[in-house]
Amino acid sequence: MARVSPTVATERLFPSAEQTDAMLRNITQRYAGTDPDGLHFCMAMGRLFNSLFASMDKHFAHLGITQGRLIVLLHLDGAAAGISPSTLALHCGVSRAAITKLLIGLEKQGYIQRVVAPTDRRAHTVQLTQAGRTFLDETMPNDQRRLAVIMEPFSVSERQELLRLLSKLAHMFRTAIDEEGRQLPVK
Repeated sequence: MARVSPTVATERLFPSAEQTDAMLRNITQRYAGTDPDGLHFCMAMGRLFNSLFASMDKHFAHLGITQGRLIVLLHLDGAAAGISPSTLALHCGVSRAAITKLLIGLEKQGYIQRVVAPTDRRAHTVQLTQAGRTFLDETMPNDQRRLAVIMEPFSVSERQELLRLLSKLAHMFRTAIDEEGRQLPVK
């Protein structure tokens, strides 16, 4: 597989303003009722998330873990009695199939263990192992410093407002997902 240069990769994540404006003009002209600001916003959010995930993937790759696995470890941290896989899937926002795959990988790394429930041998919980706790203890301080540097330009009030707006947006998307398939009125 050919490697993509950092410049080309950056251009893919962040097209120029001219490219974006041309695309928005084209769509606005072709499709009645287009909300160019809404479309531009969605594109910007998509690029932001692509950048965030690319940055996280690169960062965690050198640690030998994925962001999905790290999220599982963070949910298990502090849950001394463990968490059932189905509850863990809900907490992590993934399917049961996805949590199974994540748990298999973490178990192979030695970061988690499955414990059979004493009252029902068919049920089990997932717990951090000492190796999992050590991994978190060694990596989280640096990760938190890295996050603090990234977030430093934002004031406390800006962070609160951004979180409020992102929460509102998440609610709007959840509503749109619930309404998927329904014909929406065109304004």
